[in-house]
Amino acid sequence: RGANLAHGHRVEAIVVAEARKRYDLAEPLYLDALNIAHQTMGGDDPYQTPILNNLGDLYYAEKKYREAEKDLKRSLELTETVAGADAPESAQVMNSLARVYDAEGRRAEAEELYRQALKIWETKLGPDHPNVAVVLNNLAGLLAAEGKMKEAEAMYERTLAVVQKAFGPNDPEVAHALESYAGFLRKTNRADEAARMDDAAKAIRTLIQEQQNRSSDGGTN
Repeated sequence: RGANLAHGHRVEAIVVAEARKRYDLAEPLYLDALNIAHQTMGGDDPYQTPILNNLGDLYYAEKKYREAEKDLKRSLELTETVAGADAPESAQVMNSLARVYDAEGRRAEAEELYRQALKIWETKLGPDHPNVAVVLNNLAGLLAAEGKMKEAEAMYERTLAVVQKAFGPNDPEVAHALESYAGFLRKTNRADEAARMDDAAKAIRTLIQEQQNRSSDGGTN
């Protein structure tokens, strides 16, 4: 019980630290939580996987790719053992690990993992699930960097279609997809199309901000 209570307090502290982008504070708290899990449940307990995932994502944000790879590989091993290699949870870790490889320039390894995650999510969650859009967008960026522009554009188009269907036309995820697509269009010297995408994204963000302002004003009356 004491370990659980201590872990609960650490989770709350980690959430606050990450919200404030205080990675220097979040990292030791994650390591402390991982140590507690090791001591109380052993090194192979699946309870560690969310801690390892979050720690890996934290290291990725800090550009500590070697550390991120180590933790995400361990998480993937545990997740595949418990949930199965074709489980959506395994695909989540694959996508995170692929981002690390991508950032390191290990594109062949990253592409393989992105495609594995995409196949799993399409099969298990459906082709229009928001998770599918996440990996499509990541894969599109990698393919563009490799010069595979035709396939990359198809991925960007599909990403946009998925988020529009999942969230509606005026969601931040749609704005993000439009901005990503616009960045790709600029790289292919299609400035006019990119500008239209950017304008659409700005219109969405403006609308969202106006809605938030009205909500805030209403709450203070």
